[in-house]
Amino acid sequence: LKLQFLYFIGGKKRTMFNRRQQKGKVKKITCQQVAHKGDLLGESPVWCQKRQMLFWVDILGKKLHSLNPDTNHTTTADTGRHHVGSIAMVDKREGLAVAATQEGVGYLSLKDGSFSKVVDPEQHKPSNRFNDGKADPLGRFIVGSMYTNKPKKMGTANLFCFNGTPDIQLVTAVGNVTTSNGLGWNADGSLFYYIDSPTMTVKQYERDPKTGLLSNGQDVIIIPKDLGGAPDGLAVDSEGTLWIALFRGGKVTRWDPFTGELLAIVDVPCLHVTSVCFGGKNLDRLYITTAKGSSAEEIEANHNKSAGAVFVCHPGVTGLPMHEFAWNQHKANL
Repeated sequence: LKLQFLYFIGGKKRTMFNRRQQKGKVKKITCQQVAHKGDLLGESPVWCQKRQMLFWVDILGKKLHSLNPDTNHTTTADTGRHHVGSIAMVDKREGLAVAATQEGVGYLSLKDGSFSKVVDPEQHKPSNRFNDGKADPLGRFIVGSMYTNKPKKMGTANLFCFNGTPDIQLVTAVGNVTTSNGLGWNADGSLFYYIDSPTMTVKQYERDPKTGLLSNGQDVIIIPKDLGGAPDGLAVDSEGTLWIALFRGGKVTRWDPFTGELLAIVDVPCLHVTSVCFGGKNLDRLYITTAKGSSAEEIEANHNKSAGAVFVCHPGVTGLPMHEFAWNQHKANL
């Protein structure tokens, strides 16, 4: 039995579920390997509802993968010279994804991995590349960049909104970004969640569902150092809680963004856990991507045979359908 209760944020009424979990008791969940393509840096898992398939990328390996869970059949396409950081399915264009790379944002063929660039708003920043991105409830591609060199320069990256034209726009409510990562929206699109990994926090923004405008950003989750690792990709479930991958932490964690409470841990048999997404016919499976490392040194030193595999668990809750990029759309003002 799940009991609804009401709370207020920004003067607006919201609904959450009381999960009847004893406060302070963290649920432990196991996962199983479902695919192993030897990814150097597996990322951006996307569940395609139309095809009932999982897609993901290997950023450093320059690969695009897919998995049909019903048959366990996998495919791989080479993305050429492109380090694809993230993808989202495109509506009305089967076989096409919007994608972000080290050379900008454009379109990626799901068949052969070929990439067609539309715009690169950070071509004046050769040390930056695009990283995590997703389609938002309005069908636009929200994607962030990251600084790739060492030592890390803080605040040199950005979050952008791509609507299909070269006129890509900054998401001005989000600034001083270093390593743009997890992002997601609640069920009615009134809240936006965002991770800049070095901050070890998750920010929540109020969001106008009609315009996508963000406001009132605040830290709602602080990742304790004793958990190990840094927050990476995230997914929002139907109960409004967040599932967050911990890179170099060997786990996925579930959090209540309204209390900051840790609710569950999925132990993953490799250290570099990168991202998550809900999938399956009923969106009741959580797919998990992993990596061998984020640098040549880490990859060479990693002898864990499970590193770079994709895992799945049954989290006991359903997820939200992933939004698709709208092929025909108008410019947004952010």
